[in-house]
Amino acid sequence: MWRSHSILSINANQNNVNLSDDIVWSSSPIPMDKHEKNNDISKTKNPILEIETKLDKQLHQGFLLNDVLIKPDLGIVIRESERFHLAPKAMEVLLLLASNPNQIVEYQQILDFAWGSTNASKSTVSHCISEIRQVLGDPKECPVLIQTIPRKGYRLRVTPTPLNSDDINELGATSSGPWKLSLAMLKSSRLFKVSAAYIVFSWIMLQAFAIIFPIFELPDWGLKLATLALIVGFILVIVYYWLSELDARKRLAKAKASKVALIKQFIFDSIFVLGALGIIFLISSHLVKKIDEQVSNPKSAPINRSTGVQSNAVAVFPFTVSQNDDNPSYYPKTIQEELISYLSKSADIKATSLRSTNTIDEGSDLNVIRQQLKAKYLVEGSLSYNQDTLKITTQLIDTETGYQLWQDIISGQKNELLSLNEELFRKVKNAVLLMIIGHAETSDAEIKPTHNFAAYDAYLQGKSAYQDDSSIANLQIAEGYFTQALTLDNSFVLAAAALCKTNLNIYTINLTISEYQKAKESCELTANYQQVGSESHLALGKLYLTNGEYYQAQEQFEEALDIDDNNSEAMCELAKTYRLLEKPNKARQYYQKAIQSEPGYWQNYYEYGSFLFATGNFTAAIPQFKKVNLLKDGILDSYNALGASHMMLWQLDEAADALKKAIEIAPSAAAYSNLATNHFFLGQFDIAASNYQKALEHAPDNFTYWGNLADAIHYSGKNNHKAQQSYQKALTLAKQNEHINPHDINLKAQISRYYSELNQCDDAANYQVSVLQSQHQDPQVFYDMAIVAKNCLSNVQMKSMLNKAVSLGFDTKMILADPQFLDYKEELIRLFNNESTPLQG
Repeated sequence: MWRSHSILSINANQNNVNLSDDIVWSSSPIPMDKHEKNNDISKTKNPILEIETKLDKQLHQGFLLNDVLIKPDLGIVIRESERFHLAPKAMEVLLLLASNPNQIVEYQQILDFAWGSTNASKSTVSHCISEIRQVLGDPKECPVLIQTIPRKGYRLRVTPTPLNSDDINELGATSSGPWKLSLAMLKSSRLFKVSAAYIVFSWIMLQAFAIIFPIFELPDWGLKLATLALIVGFILVIVYYWLSELDARKRLAKAKASKVALIKQFIFDSIFVLGALGIIFLISSHLVKKIDEQVSNPKSAPINRSTGVQSNAVAVFPFTVSQNDDNPSYYPKTIQEELISYLSKSADIKATSLRSTNTIDEGSDLNVIRQQLKAKYLVEGSLSYNQDTLKITTQLIDTETGYQLWQDIISGQKNELLSLNEELFRKVKNAVLLMIIGHAETSDAEIKPTHNFAAYDAYLQGKSAYQDDSSIANLQIAEGYFTQALTLDNSFVLAAAALCKTNLNIYTINLTISEYQKAKESCELTANYQQVGSESHLALGKLYLTNGEYYQAQEQFEEALDIDDNNSEAMCELAKTYRLLEKPNKARQYYQKAIQSEPGYWQNYYEYGSFLFATGNFTAAIPQFKKVNLLKDGILDSYNALGASHMMLWQLDEAADALKKAIEIAPSAAAYSNLATNHFFLGQFDIAASNYQKALEHAPDNFTYWGNLADAIHYSGKNNHKAQQSYQKALTLAKQNEHINPHDINLKAQISRYYSELNQCDDAANYQVSVLQSQHQDPQVFYDMAIVAKNCLSNVQMKSMLNKAVSLGFDTKMILADPQFLDYKEELIRLFNNESTPLQG
């Protein structure tokens, strides 16, 4: 699944400047009685306070710092004809510095002056100074106005020039008008910015809740309750900041600041807060009402439009069986799926998928079933044997009222299973139609899967093996049963489609050409039938996808969705097709649609995680694979993918843990290969080679594993001849697979690389050209191209390809740890640290 030794993503750690977002204010001086108190203390107890803390009244009217105009009474700073606003606390600190130019003002002095206490954190002062620097346009790295004195405090490096009212009016006349001032007040308002930040935070939390709640089967009103909690939190946050600003304004008022500006700001803040609270009150009232309805009257909740229950939707639950009955164990497992498939063929019936249904716990309340599956009706039944007689009891239940609407019992001999199924399916369908549209279909013109009981029996056993897990062993068992079914009835469409998908899955794992030929034959047999269902379209689409005929695959998957628009497997396969057609946004939409259609089915999260992995978004892929393990622990592929994702992020310990867990579940070629790659990057080449050998024991025709084995042998330095033989084996197998899909860019990239390892650079260059002419965005492709360039002595092109791979998500730590680039390590470090100009690929 993941081939290379260098599959990691870049985590760009961005250092965001977190400046204070304060509201517009009107003045900044400290009350005189406070100043006098501080002066007294400085004379007796606190030698720190030897600086001047009684501020010059002229500074309140306005002053210049070089070309920057400060209006303390209005809380305004004008720089380069642009108006800025400084928060009250920050303006107080600036006035203190301006009152003591060219003097060191220590941290404790600032804290005592502006906050009335020296016990506050120094980071409070640093935060305030950062805000002042931002407004003054005075960067910390090369300050002109405010100098930082390490471990002491700050010093204003220029002497302020006090201005009279005429000078201020002249200097500030062209800066902005009243409307611009109002807009600036809005932009700089702490209330506004805090509100915007909280809304963004709430939106992110609600998106997370929308995914998590269905997984844990929480009731619908839980999301409304979470929304209400976020709204209450918003009220507390906005009121807290409002009250804190009112406190600052009281102190400004005592300092005889501009009353007009204070009143204007107070009115602005009050209107904003009251308006926000009014909107919140309306939303909260609606939410409280809906929560109360759903909690106090659970039976009436499902009929609410928000639940989305469909009047023609039916869920089919697994049929129970007596533990003492000696019946085929596979039949109860497969009758549910076959009945769902049969009901889905009716245009008037919406049958919930097998996967969605099986997420509901046995014995769940009908209201839970109704809310989770959005189904109006429930079909359930039981099976029992009496010697050679099989009895099937079936009920149809209304999920809203709990009433049993219909019941039927059919019985027959054990060897009459096929005819019993046909009778059961027909009766269930007619009963559902009677409830939905008031009439039954009595015609027996429905497509019968087969008339051969033995063929049908083999098909059901194959389906049972196919559904257990996707290991090679189980797939081969399923393959045997489906082949047997087709031998008994070569016109059995469902068996042909199932065999096609099974063979393709086996080929995808071990890349054996003979397995592909068998898949092609069974898929072509499916295409020859006159009557084709969604399963047949799905099988044909997967064949086209494997062949690289992406537009034909797209057409088949769309046909499957036209027949069954809830088929999440078809959605995921269509999404995979769009990714290969270089349409990642459409691919993402279909993956998310599949998850929304079946939020409790693990396979959808696995497929979406694989998509994120393939597009270089390894960090986002990890939560998807963890959701798989949460929904259904013990999925081998999920732990393997999780380990590979951690490896791509250079989290090698976490990767090893996940991969060992995958091997504990069931030894597989992919898990051994990824574990070997983990050892390769740790420089443990012998252990890596041993694990690659184990991978090849499970998949001896997989060219990727042969190429990786060659790498491990080559860098161990023990047997270069054997390494060359392994590269040649990888090349031969890859060329064979090229005949199956000549459009596979990843395959072409690997062929180019194997040629370069064998010093056949002309052949490598031919494949490299076709790869680089594509619009492929897989970082692994460009990583392979970098190895080709390195092997063929093109240093410039190697850097270019690595730079492109990094831009698409490859982790630089993985590249620097790869022994294949050891000779260029120092040069690459400079490249990745931007000490040299990165080349564009």
